[in-house]
Amino acid sequence: MLKNCLINWGQYTVYHYNTKHNLVETKKAIYKILEYSKEFYGFYIFMTIYTFLEEGKFKQSLNYCQEAKKYAKGDGLWLYNRAFILMYDGDFNRGLSDYHEIKNNSFPMEEEIVLSCILNDEKLYVVHPEKIQICYILGFLYYHKLNNLPQALKYFEEFIALSNGREIYDVLRNSACDFLQPIKNELGIE
Repeated sequence: MLKNCLINWGQYTVYHYNTKHNLVETKKAIYKILEYSKEFYGFYIFMTIYTFLEEGKFKQSLNYCQEAKKYAKGDGLWLYNRAFILMYDGDFNRGLSDYHEIKNNSFPMEEEIVLSCILNDEKLYVVHPEKIQICYILGFLYYHKLNNLPQALKYFEEFIALSNGREIYDVLRNSACDFLQPIKNELGIE
């Protein structure tokens, strides 16, 4: 009973961090919960995000993703986080593999996860416009998860234009190009 109460409190705390960005209080609450249970999915999700955004420690962030996976119970947020971090860090093949797993599966509360990812990705792209792979990610999410073809087209075209002539992005550019024609066909664009 106490464990369930703490987990519910922990989920509220993670939500509070996401809405109020009160990092100090969130960390205190999360570590208090860990005194009672190491199986707290929300902790690993929070630490994945915290170590990535606040500390820029990609490898550590990926380790937290792996721990979150153990306690996910069908939740897909850990996979969305891992896919994004891999892509952000330039590991495009592994990131694409995760995004294809995301495309081929459905998760509880997925629409909320996708909308949250899009919102955060768009904010991050404004701060780090050099991370053009975020355009690919946004196009992918809009296309495969929200079926928002105009937005998918916009982001894929932006990514293709920005990545043109840059070999490092070839695998993503080829993938984006593969998606363009079906999107244009559905939209009635030649």
